[in-house]
Amino acid sequence: MVSRTQRILIIDSDANARAELSRYLEVRGFYALGYSNPSAASALHEGPAPDIIFADLPPDAIQKVANRLEDSEHFIPIVACAEQATGADVVALMRAGASDFLLKPCSSDRNALDDVIAKLLERARINRLNQLYRQELEDANRELRSGMSELSADHRAGRKVQMKMLPEHNMEVNGVVIDHLIKPSLFLSGDFLDYFKLNDDISGIEKIS
Repeated sequence: MVSRTQRILIIDSDANARAELSRYLEVRGFYALGYSNPSAASALHEGPAPDIIFADLPPDAIQKVANRLEDSEHFIPIVACAEQATGADVVALMRAGASDFLLKPCSSDRNALDDVIAKLLERARINRLNQLYRQELEDANRELRSGMSELSADHRAGRKVQMKMLPEHNMEVNGVVIDHLIKPSLFLSGDFLDYFKLNDDISGIEKIS
């Protein structure tokens, strides 16, 4: 038995089929919601989203439901159902957006039904975990970009300080014109230089690494 937290939506024009599947799912511990058609299935857009949808619908209607679910925050699988179907019918339903297919009555093969539900719930769980990890990674990247932006600003500020510590260009010392060119390795370098007059005969050039 599962905890009564998963919601399963049933879309089927056959009231008896809806009721039978709902009873089985509720015994298994799910919340089951049944509707006769997609328009009546307000659970698609109101209240908590279903975890799985069972739908006896043609491929074009399955595709419309799948398209509406694309805006959902989480992955919501659709199980297509039909009383009979050829291989081509099943392929068309899967291409339209169904995640799996079961022959009706769905609860006639309870092992197959339970396996499909367990597989799709696990897939939905992994999908939600991936979304969570992706969001955490995006948040970490955003913080990293912010940190890199601050570091870059610090580098620019450090470079300005460094450049202000350098002597003037084309400076004349004891009759000798001295100039310099410094190219930091990035924004900030550990090299500084200065030139100055010691006395009337001697000029000094200092380099600090």
